[in-house]
Amino acid sequence: MPALLKVCKALYFTGMDSDATKITLYCSDGYELDGLLFEPSAPAGGVIVMQGGTGIKKEFYSNFCDFLREQGFVVISYDYRGIGGSLHGSLKGLNASLMDWAQLDMKAAIAYAEKQYPDLPMLLIGHSIGTQLIGFTPNNDRLKLVIGIASSTGTWWKMKWPGNMRSFLLWYIINPVLTPVFGYAPLKRLGIMEDLPRGVIRQWSRWCRSSFYFGSHLGESIPQEDFYPLKVPFIIHYFKDDAIANDQTVTDLTGIYRGTRIRMIKHRAKDYHLKKVGHSSMFSRRFKNSFWKRIADEAARYI
Repeated sequence: MPALLKVCKALYFTGMDSDATKITLYCSDGYELDGLLFEPSAPAGGVIVMQGGTGIKKEFYSNFCDFLREQGFVVISYDYRGIGGSLHGSLKGLNASLMDWAQLDMKAAIAYAEKQYPDLPMLLIGHSIGTQLIGFTPNNDRLKLVIGIASSTGTWWKMKWPGNMRSFLLWYIINPVLTPVFGYAPLKRLGIMEDLPRGVIRQWSRWCRSSFYFGSHLGESIPQEDFYPLKVPFIIHYFKDDAIANDQTVTDLTGIYRGTRIRMIKHRAKDYHLKKVGHSSMFSRRFKNSFWKRIADEAARYI
């Protein structure tokens, strides 16, 4: 069973003791996103927009979001269009891309937070692609801080073993063969992640097969004016044993966001008394009093 699927099952099966409220986020093109709102019982010190990784449902992060709520933050999490509760009808034929996730979905989440909590400072925490794309979100200037967890570029040959081989199989065998047949990327049945819209997997594939990820396409297939470099601190946390977010791919992402104040923080599994953490396991509740607490304390310093 692939590592990510193991992590997802472990998190779901441990249960979720939260008081989250279901909400709907409305995108400027009319698309509705399924979200969860975590509100502390006492007055909040800030609001956090939590953005997930590619093909991962929002519920995967609910224990983490609930912890942040306990630390005095309002937290908003949601599914990108075509994922989880934000899939309306059939995935086949859904017109969605990674740029839609950034320019429409992420924009809607920030706009919701700003409208509902205008007096609270706003921060964004993203896993993997959840902060990769924030430069394409036109209202990212509303943020006080961006914290990336396992955030990097996705160029497949710059990943470490076995991530590079899994990515090679995805981009050169699985996607080209199965996506045209199904009309979407049927990845869930393969235990890789949630199924993805055709436009999302197509754009992601182009980026991951490029030497500088989406940076290779800025000014070409992606208009340069669609990219809004962050004007606030961007802190990236990643683990040494992560095959995807490693020294090279994280550094590449900082290169795309040149001019932004970026801090890279590398963690080691042994510091948490573990043999492996990888790309997603840090959202397990075993990290509640260690890694999660560090993220919460970091966020609190900026409000």
